[in-house]
Amino acid sequence: MLNEKEIIICALCEFHFLTLREKIILLNKLDSSNSIALLSINAIGDMIGRMPRCSSAFNANFILQNARSAAAILSARGISCCLYGQQDYPALLKEISDPPFALFYRGNFSVLQEKCVSVVGTRRLTADGMNAAKAFAYDAALHGQTVVSGLAFGADACSHAGAVAAAFDEMEKNGVFCERCGKTAAVLPCGIDCVVPNANKRIARQILQTGGCLLSEYPPGVCAEKWRFVQRNRIIAGLSPATVIVQAPAGSGALITADFALDFGRDVVFL
Repeated sequence: MLNEKEIIICALCEFHFLTLREKIILLNKLDSSNSIALLSINAIGDMIGRMPRCSSAFNANFILQNARSAAAILSARGISCCLYGQQDYPALLKEISDPPFALFYRGNFSVLQEKCVSVVGTRRLTADGMNAAKAFAYDAALHGQTVVSGLAFGADACSHAGAVAAAFDEMEKNGVFCERCGKTAAVLPCGIDCVVPNANKRIARQILQTGGCLLSEYPPGVCAEKWRFVQRNRIIAGLSPATVIVQAPAGSGALITADFALDFGRDVVFL
């Protein structure tokens, strides 16, 4: 039996034309997943108090079927979900201008309750840049901070690898993974059931193995599109009081993340 609330949540994640507040209103008003099939733009407008503008044809049945498929994957793979307003929703992320309605995650979500530091940069790091990203993340993890990045090639992968290396080194010394040692969290630009890029699946497994987490605002089945990478970057910036930039050329996604961090009133450091 699929979880009715999870079906509704997965469906609402596809309502890109609604604000966070409006999604919460619908969540509280929809009493079953079958109610989604009855929705029209006019009906939604009546429920939220304004007539939303949808840029494409609205097909409630199609959204419901996708949501049921996504909920089935959540159940089968033990993927969890945290909604905005719940107690374990990351406090700093609540403060940004456009917080995610839902966060789907695998692994230890509580690492986002610890002190976090975000690390991003170019996908084409020099050797010095690779060493700098790994060393910074290694030290941050040893000092109990959660290293947040996006699992992309280059700076992201190096920062995750540095934090993972710290956890493995502590395990080698003590025989068990150190609970006090920081972890790493990867924010994905696609559904939580996938890893993008595919070549970084090994790092993703190590993140989970060492007590970190993978998270996304997108339910299973959502593919990575260019605009979703930008949306992902706001979450990376929003989770931490500071964002560290490693070798970011003009126009890079890392500088977009830096702009988000500055807009949120967070610190930005160039390594």
